Amino acid sequence: QYDGKCLRIAELRDISDIKRTQEELKLTKELAEEGERLKTAFLANVSHEIRTPMNGILGFSELLKDPSLTTDVRNKYIDIIEESGRRMLATITNLIDISKIESAEPELIIESCDLNTLVLNLFALFKPDADKKNIDFNFSCGLKDNYSRIEIDVDKLTKVLQHFLQNAIKFTDSGIIDFGYYKLGEEIVFYVRDTGCGIAEDKHEKIFERFVQEDNSYASSYEGSGLGLSISKAFAKTLKGRIRLESKKGEGSTFSLVIPYAPVV
Repeated sequence: QYDGKCLRIAELRDISDIKRTQEELKLTKELAEEGERLKTAFLANVSHEIRTPMNGILGFSELLKDPSLTTDVRNKYIDIIEESGRRMLATITNLIDISKIESAEPELIIESCDLNTLVLNLFALFKPDADKKNIDFNFSCGLKDNYSRIEIDVDKLTKVLQHFLQNAIKFTDSGIIDFGYYKLGEEIVFYVRDTGCGIAEDKHEKIFERFVQEDNSYASSYEGSGLGLSISKAFAKTLKGRIRLESKKGEGSTFSLVIPYAPVV
């Protein structure tokens, strides 16, 4: 009888191992299928982001050949071509950046950067886009000019802030966007705060992953390849910094980049 009990226990263990293996295989399959689905959606999105502006460039270039066009109409067509070109360039730049990140750790190029000038230039760059949507766009600099010059990879810092600002304007239909920085201890905190659609709390980590957007069905109606936050996360790490996100669905978002304060001596 004792031997029989041992035999039954062994059989239960065997069944348990089999079930565990089956569950692991099922999970692996589900993860692989999800990865393929996300990659397919991403490729379709990128294809759309390239075809749409290209169609605009080719279509309106053809319309410009009409000699009867008025100056106002001609200028309108030229503006559309320029905007389409900028949109395509942004998509290609993101693809190049993500390719570099995939292949190796991004190279760090340290330069002197005046933070106040950088913030002012970015504010001037995005102000027209904010004005088009009647967004109250504000900026603030946390240091006086003689303390605002630091050593940093200017290109990577600029790109992270650009991605933050692009998203804020894209997903804010009306309201306010506040942009700026402040010094906290031995760190600089850049922030972009908006009153837009916000992000569900269970998606805060996922939106920084490649091929993932907060809501594919919702985001599909907006321009963009969806690579910006993934690139930003990688660049933040290269800058020896980190990204913080505070957001609730329907209540706006605050994206922050925290980097070491390295003043120019």
